[in-house]
Amino acid sequence: MVSRTYGWSPMPMATSPVIQSIVGPSQVAARDTASEFSEVLVRALALQAYKGSPEDPNELSFAMGEILEIEDQEGKWWLARKADGAFGIIHSNYVTVLPV
Repeated sequence: MVSRTYGWSPMPMATSPVIQSIVGPSQVAARDTASEFSEVLVRALALQAYKGSPEDPNELSFAMGEILEIEDQEGKWWLARKADGAFGIIHSNYVTVLPV
């Protein structure tokens, strides 16, 4: 889709009813109101809880329904940050990326 003001922009994404039932329609519909020059954050919803391995202090534990900021999506293990500031690696199959 082409916007006359800002150039190319992706087509709107349909939101899964599963995501809406977990986070609520108002959160799904919320849009980032930051200026166009600020860094766009990728946010993901935890589809199930995950407890990081005690043998690997880099793994991040999180609860089902928790929203994580994704800082790196390289490969299957992503670098993520929780709302409390804790960060570490997560396996991508435990989360789904939320629409911007």
